[in-house]
Amino acid sequence: MEYGEPPPHLIDDKFRKLDEGYVGRVMRLGVYETGEFSGIPADVPLDLSWQDHGFGFSTSLVVLAEH
Repeated sequence: MEYGEPPPHLIDDKFRKLDEGYVGRVMRLGVYETGEFSGIPADVPLDLSWQDHGFGFSTSLVVLAEH
């Protein structure tokens, strides 16, 4: 997990080792939130539909730096 390769099985001791230095650590981050609409509204005529999912809005948080 820590190095990009998920281990086949984690026991409690390995979880604790991975948590050291992360859990409970206070950090200041430079971030911004962004979002986007995707999908097609429900009232659009069916012959204009090209999306494969309903209309919605999703957000994400982008981390720029650790201060």
